[in-house]
Amino acid sequence: MKDLNELKEKIKSSGKFFSVRFIKSDGEERFLRGRFGVHKFVKGGVSTLKNDNWNFFDVNDGYRSVRPETILEVVFNHESFSYEN
Repeated sequence: MKDLNELKEKIKSSGKFFSVRFIKSDGEERFLRGRFGVHKFVKGGVSTLKNDNWNFFDVNDGYRSVRPETILEVVFNHESFSYEN
């Protein structure tokens, strides 16, 4: 699956955990494990996050947002999908 948006929708609809490896804005490589659709700690109001970003709940750090153009690899359902910047 080459299209990142298709993969994002597939992961969202499954409700399963996934891993993502990406480049942070400071140039450092980062690995996160999380799940879309978690709303447990949301207090309401208007979200300031962009819908194009991967906005999800990380197991260790809470809510995170990853820009799609910085994603290097996504692991979902024991399959690895690599992307180049």
